[in-house]
Amino acid sequence: ITALPRSCVVIPCSFKTEDEYLTRLRVLWVTRKGGYMFHTDPVDVLDNFKGRTRLLGNPDEQNCTVEMDNVQTHDNGPFCFQAERENERYSFNNSCVFILMRGEET
Repeated sequence: ITALPRSCVVIPCSFKTEDEYLTRLRVLWVTRKGGYMFHTDPVDVLDNFKGRTRLLGNPDEQNCTVEMDNVQTHDNGPFCFQAERENERYSFNNSCVFILMRGEET
């Protein structure tokens, strides 16, 4: 995904699972170092992402699309999608995204 610094970027995401697993499913987006860029519980989000990320998709519809506002040059990822339900965590290792920064147009 390509973004300009200080812009907004949408990271499209969908997943497939059995309907029975959709109950109380939480969406997580994890950074390379293991912290959360997005978590359904804002307390768990890394400080430098707090207030800048939000879930656009509906996990009940198998949509994990997330938005990041005010993209910074260090927000390059990778960001990897995970889902969590009760004590179970599902990692989608092929669902990691990098954000490539473009220089500002003059």
